[in-house]
Order: sequence, then structure tokens, then C-alpha cells
Amino acid sequence: NPEEACKKFWSILRLIYVANPDDAEKIDWGRCHLPNERNLMKYWIGNILPSMQRVQFTAEKLADVKAPVLIIHGTKDRSAPYGGALDWSSMWPNVRLLTVENSAHAPWIESPEMVFDAITDFLEGK
Repeated sequence: NPEEACKKFWSILRLIYVANPDDAEKIDWGRCHLPNERNLMKYWIGNILPSMQRVQFTAEKLADVKAPVLIIHGTKDRSAPYGGALDWSSMWPNVRLLTVENSAHAPWIESPEMVFDAITDFLEGK
């Protein structure tokens, strides 16, 4: 059953999105009934990943970006290591980096108040 296989996949994968395994139960993407979710890997491998690999951000290419940028990143992220956030924040001219200690790929799950307050402040121009 493709929907059940999708649910099983996400029940396992969600463990890498949080630093504290007890928080994994808070993640329920709830999308396995959608055909595109059940076929994600084919699309990921064929389209998304190659597209991401072609993107080459440099400080020179980003120097003219005027829009403010907010990066929120957990220090224990196993999907996108925290060092990437440091690299990105060093390249953008108008950037704010919120470091969420002891949080992984879904910092809003483990530190919701900190994350949502930062987003609110950012959107309000503070």
C-alpha cells in the first residue's frame, strides 16, 4: 500500500528532524494521501536535487540583494548542517541568523516561542 509505505517512511525520517527523539511524535506531515508525496523520491532525485546542486551562491552574486534575510537554523541539524547557516549568513548583505541551540531541522518544533517570535519580529521590521 503506497500510502502506508509513505507513512512508515516519514515515521522513520522524522527522527532526524529533531534533536530530542521525544519530539519526533510532534511531527506529522499528514501528506501521504497526496500522490505527489508518495512519489517524492523520483521527483527529488530527478528534479529537486539536481536543481539544488546547480545553485552556486557567492558573496559577489548576493552583494546586490537588498531584501532582508532571516535564517533560522538548529545547531544539531542532521539534514542541513549548521555550518551551512554560518556560510550563508556570511554571504548575504542584510542577514539575520537565529541560532537555535540543541535543535535540529525543525526548530519550530523544539523551540516554538523563540522561532515564531523571531519570525514575527522579522516580518514587523524589528
